[in-house]
Order: sequence, then C-alpha cells, then structure tokens
Amino acid sequence: MSRPSRSIVNGWDLMSLDAAASALDTAVDDLSGLTQRMAEAPRRAGDSRGWVGASQLGCESRTDSDRAEINKLGADLTHAANVLRNTSAAISPNRTTALVRALALERDKFSVADDWTVRDTRDYAAELKGVEAGSATERSILDAQAARSEEAKTATVSLQSLADQMGEDDRNGARVLATAFGDAEGNAPLASSYSPGQASLDVQAIMSGAAAAEQKDRFSRATSLTPEQRAALARGDFAVIPKEQFDYLKAIYTPSWGGGPQGQPLSLGALESFGDKYTGAERETLKQSLADGVFMLGNTHLGTEQTDSNPFAEIWGTSTPFVSGGMSQLPAPIRDLLGSPAASKASISNDPYGQDGSRMIDVTRLDSFEDFNSLMSVLEHRSEDSGLASYGSQSVQLGSDVDRALIARASEIAAGDDAERYVTKHNSTIPHSSVESLLDRMLGVAGSDHIAVHDAVVTGGDTGVAPQSPMPVVHGLGGDEKPYDASVAMKDLFQFDWTDKAGHENDGINRLFNWMPEVASTPDGVSGERMADGVRSGQIASELARIIAENKSDFEDMNGGSASLGEVNPELTRTLARTIAPYLAELAAVDPMLFDTRGVTALEEANQFKSLFQILDSDPDAGRVMNTNALLQATVLEQVFGADPTRTDLGEIVGRLHGGMTAGMNSMLDEDIADRRFDAARDYTLRGATFDTVKALGSAVPGLSPVLKSIIDISAPSLKLGEVGMPPDPAEVSAATKFDSLRAALYDGTSLGSVYGEMLEGILKKDPDFFTGAEMRAIYGDQVDNPEFVSKVLRDGLPGDTDYDLVEKVVARTLGSQDNDFLDGYENQLNRLKDPNFPDGAKW
Repeated sequence: MSRPSRSIVNGWDLMSLDAAASALDTAVDDLSGLTQRMAEAPRRAGDSRGWVGASQLGCESRTDSDRAEINKLGADLTHAANVLRNTSAAISPNRTTALVRALALERDKFSVADDWTVRDTRDYAAELKGVEAGSATERSILDAQAARSEEAKTATVSLQSLADQMGEDDRNGARVLATAFGDAEGNAPLASSYSPGQASLDVQAIMSGAAAAEQKDRFSRATSLTPEQRAALARGDFAVIPKEQFDYLKAIYTPSWGGGPQGQPLSLGALESFGDKYTGAERETLKQSLADGVFMLGNTHLGTEQTDSNPFAEIWGTSTPFVSGGMSQLPAPIRDLLGSPAASKASISNDPYGQDGSRMIDVTRLDSFEDFNSLMSVLEHRSEDSGLASYGSQSVQLGSDVDRALIARASEIAAGDDAERYVTKHNSTIPHSSVESLLDRMLGVAGSDHIAVHDAVVTGGDTGVAPQSPMPVVHGLGGDEKPYDASVAMKDLFQFDWTDKAGHENDGINRLFNWMPEVASTPDGVSGERMADGVRSGQIASELARIIAENKSDFEDMNGGSASLGEVNPELTRTLARTIAPYLAELAAVDPMLFDTRGVTALEEANQFKSLFQILDSDPDAGRVMNTNALLQATVLEQVFGADPTRTDLGEIVGRLHGGMTAGMNSMLDEDIADRRFDAARDYTLRGATFDTVKALGSAVPGLSPVLKSIIDISAPSLKLGEVGMPPDPAEVSAATKFDSLRAALYDGTSLGSVYGEMLEGILKKDPDFFTGAEMRAIYGDQVDNPEFVSKVLRDGLPGDTDYDLVEKVVARTLGSQDNDFLDGYENQLNRLKDPNFPDGAKW
C-alpha cells in the first residue's frame, strides 16, 4: 500500500477537484445544448415546409442518432464529474482531521514526521535535573514520560491509518476516473491522431500506395518507443504508452474496412506484402514499423495506465487490469500460428501412387511451414541494435512474447530432425536445408531479444532463477502439450544438424548467445540497462553449463549415433564455449568479487564441471577457448593468492579449473577412442590444447573482465601447454596410443611448478622490492642486480629458463603454512575431478 506523506497531503488542493467537476458539468450542459439545437434544426426545416421528403427525414434520423451517441459522451463526463466530487468528499474530512491533529500534537511538544510518525520531544533530562531521586516530582515526570510515549504510539497508528485511507480513496478515485474517461474516449468522435479509426485509414492508404506524409509519420511514431521507454524495458521494468497509441497499434493489424466497428485481421500474406507499393528506404521504413509493432503488442511489460471499459467491475468494486501487451493482443493469424504445434510425427507411404509397392515411413510434418516463412518475412524487417550499441538502443525486442514463442516453436521443429525427413501438410518433402533456413530465420530474429533468450534458457532450471515472463507451452511430436523445459528445448536445438557457414557464425542459433561475451564483464557504475544485461548473461551461462552437463550422454553420441556435439555442430560448440568460458571460475564457486561478472550460480557437482569441458572439448577450437580460459583464470587466482596469502580458499578453485580441464579432455579422448573417431584428437595433437598466447584468447573471447585484461597485458605472453607433434604415422592414432603425449602436455601445463610460478608473480606484483631480496637471488643469482632484467621480469613475467624447483622452495618458505592450506584444497579438488570413479551427483 502506498501511504501519502504529510507534505503530500498538506499540498492537496481538494477545491480544485470540485472546480474541475463544475467545469465538466458546464461542458456537458454546453454539449447538451449543442446537440439539442443540432437535432432541432432539421425538424424546424421540415415544419416550415422549406425542406421535405426522404432526405429531410434521413437527416432527422441521423441527427437524432448522433445526438444519442454524443450524449453518451456527456453521460461519461458527468460520471467523471461525480467521481471527482466523491473523491473530494471522501478525502476531505480525513485530511482535515489528520492535519489538525498533527498541529495539535506539535503544540503539545510532540513532533510529527513526514511519514506521520509521532515522537515525544519533551526534554525529560532537563526536567529531572536537580529533582530528588525517589521524590513525588520525579515519579510524576517519569509517569508523564511513559504516558506520552504510549500517546505517541497511539497517535502514530491513528494518523497513519487516516493517511492509508486517504491513499486508498485517492487510488480508487483515480481508477474509476480512468474508466470514466476511457468510456468517454470510446464515445468521442475521431479527434485524436491515434485512434483505431485513424489506424484503419492509415493502413488502407499505405496498402494502396496513396498514404500522405502525415499518415506515414503517424504510423512510424505509433510503432516506436522513446529512449526512456526502451531503457525501462531493457532493465526489465514496465514501460507505459498512451492507450490511444496502444489502440492504434492493435487496429493496424485488424483494420476496419467500413463494415462495422470490429475490424478484420490482415492475413499473413497481406502483412508480408505490406509496404510493397513503395520502394527503397521508404518501403523498408514501413516494413520495419510494421514488424516493430508486432513485438510491441506482444510485450507484457508494455502497457497503458488505463483499463478497458468494464461497468461490472465498477459496480462490484473489483479492479480491472490495465491494458498491456502479450500474446492475446496479437492479431489472430500471428497469435494462432505462434500458439499452435509447429511439428508433428506422421507415417506416410514412400510410394503414394502404388507403382512399386509401398512401405510406411516415419516423417516429421510441418503443417505451418509456409506460414512461418511468411511470418519471418514480416518480422525480419524489425529495428535492430547496430554494431556494439547497447541492448535496446534501437530495437523494441525487449522481452516480447513473440520471441519466446519463436524459440519454443523452433525447438519443436528441431526435435523432428532425427526422423527420416520433413514433409509439408500435403506430404511433400521439405529439404533439410529449407528447414534449417527457417530455423535460422526464427532464431536469428529471436536472438535479438536478450530477455526472451534468458527466459528460454532458465525456465525449468533448478537454480532458482525465474524468467521475467513465462514461456509458452510446447508440444511433443505426438501432439501432447506440456510446460516448456529449457533443458529439453536446448537439447533439441543443439542436436539439430546445423550447417557450418563461413562468415555466418553470428546467424541462426548462434545469435541466441553470441552477444553474451561482450557483456560478461559488468563492473560497478555501468547503466541499469547494461547491468541487467550482464546479470542475464551470467544466469544464461550458468543454465547452459547445467544443460550441457545434464545431457552429456546425448551430446557424446548425437541422435543415437557416435558423433559428438563438436563433430556435428562445431560452429555452435565454439559459440557455446565463448559464451561460457568467461564464467568458468564463477561456475567453480570462486568469490564473485574477484571478477566483474554477474548473475552466475556455481555448479554443485564435480562431474558437472568435468562434463562441461568434455562436451565442449569435442570441437578443438572450442576446447582451446575453454582450456585457455581455465588456465588464464587459474593464473589470476594463483597470483591473487601470492599477493594475499590469506586467500587459501582459492586453492580449491584452481584445483577445480585444472581438474575440469584435464579430466574433461581425458574423458573426451576416452570417448573418441571408444567410438574410433580421432579427428579432434589429431587436431589437438597437432596444434595443442590451448591457444598459443593469452592475447590470442583475448581476441577470440571478448568480454574479459578488467582484472583478466590486466593480466594479459603484464603476465607472461606465452601461455602454452607445449606443442605436441603428430605421431610418425597419423593413421596410427588409435586406442593403442592413448594419446599419451597430449595427456602429458595437459598435465604439464597444470604442474605444481606452474602454480608456484604464478604465486611468485603475485608476490612480485604486490611487492616489487621482493626482487632484490635473498630469496630471488637464490633463483636468479646476480641477475637480480641487473635493472633491465628486473624490469623485464616485472613486465613480462618469469623467464622461460626459470628453475621451477627453486621457485617452489622460495614460495613455500615465503608463504609458510598458508601455502600448505592452499595446496591441500588444490589437490583435493584436482584428484576428485581426475578420479574416473567419482560418483555422479557427488558435490564438490
């Protein structure tokens, strides 16, 4: 309940409500007089015999009808005047009582705060000064203090109750007044530039190619949002537009063609050809506006501050919801298409003409294949955020149910990919490339809506992250309806056989996630819209990691075969790796304050982390993204510990990062050996399991936090696991070799020597003077006296010929027992992840 403050109540001018009511009464009287004279004019002409016949009678009938309609407006305005008076009458006595009571309390040495809290302000300490303890005077003062304390509490309750009632009366008046004016608006002639009637006229003019500049401008304005409205939606807040604009929007897609007040929805074909009477930029602008309007109508967070007229709600005192967007507001052709099953299973004859004998084959039927293509031809023209512009800077795809439905329906279509073929409702075969093209269009459009993508990934998850708005129900291929489950939907989309298209890594399914690396780093001080996008990205990455781990067996052997996710869909696998890799330390439960990422919920099970690496390692480039990121983030944590030895907790996190990387790669290699599929292993063996340098990772995975970027600049420039040459005969790469050289390189990259080296880096970053001490001399001898050598090491990191056995001894002596605590946590987690028998479901 919103309680009006004392200052607000004091500023209320209730006489202005009465004055406004009187002004409305005067306007109604004037309107009544005008309609009376309007109705009398044709009668007087008929009575004088100056105008007789059918036309005169028709004019009488029309003026009587118009008078009745306009008088409805007068009745609505009279209702509004009564609401104003009733509101004033309800508030006035409580206002007077509250304000007078507050003044009286203040005169009696009480204070009354702006929130109506009453406090006793008598100076009892001064009154008790010099009074004999235990005397009657002291007792009298103390009794008065206790009594006035109770009086203050009672007065607070009384004043706040009066304020609550005034607030309720004010809100009730506003609601009923909004209804009255909404009814008046509906009965008013077409005067506003935004009205359903005007929308119908504008749409008809545009479709005929005869629209005036004013009509095209109005159409464009009605289908757009202000920067403030877009920003509110991008933050996940509600945005308000005038109800006239909302009504105009609806009428665009359901215009009235002169046959009555109820318009007829434009068909998908008509929507697809909308604006085709024009050319060039003018044509594209009209199509863009048409598409934007669909997304606006479908947004439940976009609404008005008015309700639809509902006299029964007013009679019974029930509330009527404000008019807002959503699937129910979309025109029937779009609403029905997005709300119906997109795919179903069927059995058809492979020889429909019976010439060669027939057998029944299983197919996936796409009854709405052409309709979806028509819809995408409309929606693809929508406004988009250009380049690196922030989310919502131009786009109106800001949490629309249209995008949620596109993702849900795309998952239904993708689920049919393991059938022999797709067919139309007429049983004509649809080439796989055509199905993929449709899915590319659907997901390419929906991917612009970060909020919808978020909801599509987190719905049904177990992390407690709620979607902003519910996802639509989905349908199995057998026609069963069920709640949307992100794990199932994403699995179906990921298992679809996508074609890798050079130069198109930002299209189709990749569009759902490729915006995330850019917002992974979300430091304090960014805008509210940017912060919300960063939180969404972290929440999506958390759920994607769980979904991949949860469906590990399906992604190991896609669609019942032996090919892995990375082998079937390498481009998608790389997108997922770039999406998740910036969050690896957070997924391993690191202190979230160490990285500028938001929204991540750590994995709870060791094998989940290992499975994540295993599946994404199945494409070598994706694996290199994951492994290099794991080493890089572990490097940061090792250096943090070197600089702050109290952070012994970081040992466990480094162990998880190293263990996830090595154990995941081992599991991937074991799976490939079992399936006798060695392409990925050969690639790793030839090119290494990480990128050659950290800088190469920086260009591959944008969105590194400022901490990580600083490490890239000043850490050792060559972060290699070591290049491992191919075996003498690549054809001999098989189960017999076990890829020992590759596995050895991985373990070498996570050796204790490298861990201690990074700890020493952290020590030097915190205290560069450590370099001139005896401990560094034990490692580098007289070189510590060479300023150029010292500067180079501080700038570029430890040289390649460093004796890491000596480094380990120096660091262990320097850090003391805290080094042991760090290593205990490190080895415990590393060994858990490397243990092939560590049970599924077991926690970290």
